[in-house]
Amino acid sequence: MMNFPGRAALSTVLAAAFLCFAAAPATAQVTQLARGFGSYVGQNQENKVISFGAHEHATGDVYGSCLMFEPSSHGFVRIQVTSSAMLGDTLFLAGPITHAINSPPFIVVGATAMFGVTDNGGWGSQLDEFVGPAFPPASLGNLTAQQILGIIGSPPPQAFQPLQFGNIRIF
Repeated sequence: MMNFPGRAALSTVLAAAFLCFAAAPATAQVTQLARGFGSYVGQNQENKVISFGAHEHATGDVYGSCLMFEPSSHGFVRIQVTSSAMLGDTLFLAGPITHAINSPPFIVVGATAMFGVTDNGGWGSQLDEFVGPAFPPASLGNLTAQQILGIIGSPPPQAFQPLQFGNIRIF
């Protein structure tokens, strides 16, 4: 039988851990960039389900991920978000593809992918929108969202797909 510390000992350990956490330097601030989930109809007329989140550290480094799932093909793509760029009301997020299952052959693990999100407000307003994803050729290497936008420019209006359900929030 295992011997667990008493309630007093556990309280002491938790208090010490809290003091260490509370004394952490303020330079480690993290700013939430965006988060969201939902469903939209892709260019291939198939439903897509998305979930994403991204934040920025005080150093300017961007971290996050995006999961995209296509129920009809059981296709799944995961993007590790490493850069962001704001263009108008749309936030573009980009980074390497870390997983690609049952996806088209041009979606290559290790290549860069980019997607955009537009937060059109709360209840009763225009639906939030998902843009992309865009998959630049893997031969171009790792690109940032700014570099991809510089190469392809602003996406055309038909690339902006309203969510069928869900919510996007840009902070």
